[in-house]
Amino acid sequence: PGKTYPRRTGNCAARKHAATSGATCSQTPEQQAAEVRLNSQRRQDMRGVMTPDEQALERERNTHGRHELRASQTVEQQILDREVNTQGRQVLRAATPPEEEAHARQRNTCSRRELRNALALEEQESEHRRQERVAQEEEAREAQREVVRIRRKCMRRGHDLYYHDRFAIARISGKNVRDGHHTLPEMYECIWCGAWKWPGATVAAHSANKTQNVAILIFLVTS
Repeated sequence: PGKTYPRRTGNCAARKHAATSGATCSQTPEQQAAEVRLNSQRRQDMRGVMTPDEQALERERNTHGRHELRASQTVEQQILDREVNTQGRQVLRAATPPEEEAHARQRNTCSRRELRNALALEEQESEHRRQERVAQEEEAREAQREVVRIRRKCMRRGHDLYYHDRFAIARISGKNVRDGHHTLPEMYECIWCGAWKWPGATVAAHSANKTQNVAILIFLVTS
């Protein structure tokens, strides 16, 4: 399904039957066997110059053609087709010398072995490409994770927890917290000098001045 094959003109069974019937009337068994051997040799030579992919395509095309032929035949035509094929194989076996038959078997064995080796090599290449693709995807994911780690390391400590996966904003609480971040307290204008100061700056200044005055007084008394 989904593939197109060149259609063969004529009916294969009809051609076989006509050829066999004509051969029976005008050819001797030796001539029939010679013709069958010649056709077989031609097919073998043709397969010998084909690549494994072309051989697989040819087998698929032949299988598809046989299925179409059987679908269009009646039961009598299928029986006749099987008889013609059986008769042709019997004639070929009877007229083929043992040495030639052994050579043909060896040639078929070598061709099947080459086909299996080609398929195994193709499977190995496919597996190698799959492993390379998996390794590249893993490298890309690791590079992305490294970018995230570097970004987290470069952030300031106050914002590092905010980007942590298990961090909850509600855990940071207090007077000067807004949206999970610590903020500076609001400044105020000093009533004594009119300067803008942070909370507690005036008290700290007064404490420092008081400490300095006490130190000066102690120095004067002791001297």
